[in-house]
Amino acid sequence: MFQDTIKKAERILSCSSCQWDQFCIKPPVMTEDEVKRKIDEKEPKPGLNEKDAAGAMMSGFISMMLFAGKDSTCPACPKFIDELRKDDTLIRKIKQMMKESC
Repeated sequence: MFQDTIKKAERILSCSSCQWDQFCIKPPVMTEDEVKRKIDEKEPKPGLNEKDAAGAMMSGFISMMLFAGKDSTCPACPKFIDELRKDDTLIRKIKQMMKESC
């Protein structure tokens, strides 16, 4: 059964016609520290008047919406995601292989 799962994963990952150029999953575009730094840059500075503080808070809120999740989301090939959704045993096997390799 494990070998069947490996063969299925290899078939999915080696799809030669894929527009993703054989990289089914791309890494996150930012690290957690980069996200925190971007959000912290928009924090209101002490001593601002009420109007400027409100604008800085709104800017911080927009930054949080813009950068939230950039450290944990990974763009992935739609075919690969579809296969993962179809077969939860495949997900479990991939997780197991990742745990064993660490």
